[in-house]
Amino acid sequence: MRTKNDQAKSLFKILTDLPLFRNPYLNMQAQNIGIVDDLLVQMEVELWREYIDTEKTPFPAIMVVSALSQMWIFALYELLRTWKQMVNDLIRYHEQFEVIRSDPQFEEKKKQILGAKKKKVERSSISENMENIFYNEGFRKVENDPSYAILLKGTLDIVKPHR
Repeated sequence: MRTKNDQAKSLFKILTDLPLFRNPYLNMQAQNIGIVDDLLVQMEVELWREYIDTEKTPFPAIMVVSALSQMWIFALYELLRTWKQMVNDLIRYHEQFEVIRSDPQFEEKKKQILGAKKKKVERSSISENMENIFYNEGFRKVENDPSYAILLKGTLDIVKPHR
């Protein structure tokens, strides 16, 4: 496992430096991916030692590390895809919100925008509370601080692969 003395920034720290990772769901997923990342690094070190000691490729152990590595990639991809979707939703909301900010019918139009954002599904009070905790904080932040949308756009530009 990595120690405090390691110079490299942990994957968890890198992910949680991105906007929206205070969101409990994203944070938990980043933590899980970070744990698996540390585990894989340790397993790779052990594989290398075994290879050096035995002068043979430890195939059964390599298969396990390979499988876990593939699952790690899928998990990281899904986390970043979910994050990107949330960022895009917030940017789109910000753009719609700015158009109506000074409109005399602001509150009514805001309700329409938010209504379109939310699916017309019956929800239990528990699921509404979870949505509020996991999702709506970003929308409130965009409403109260237009510079947050600028931060989101800039971060998305940095994270997007450039061709």
